[in-house]
Amino acid sequence: MNVVDRGEKMFIDPDISIPPNMPKLLLEDLKLLQKYYDDGDWLHYDLLFDAVEGSIKSYHLCGKISRADAVQLFHRYGIMI
Repeated sequence: MNVVDRGEKMFIDPDISIPPNMPKLLLEDLKLLQKYYDDGDWLHYDLLFDAVEGSIKSYHLCGKISRADAVQLFHRYGIMI
């Protein structure tokens, strides 16, 4: 998995939506990530970003989200697979 070089910039593609029916805890993390993005809080965004990436992978591996949904989220947050 390759991460788009974000340098010191945060990245969320607003044109790629969050898939419906995501697990509640994942949605909470995504909302918090969006808040850090909106606030320009690079430090907290970057710290949470790694956890969100891991959560997406875990939810996919245990079957709580589909591969298509995981790929859509990865692309939304600049994680190219």
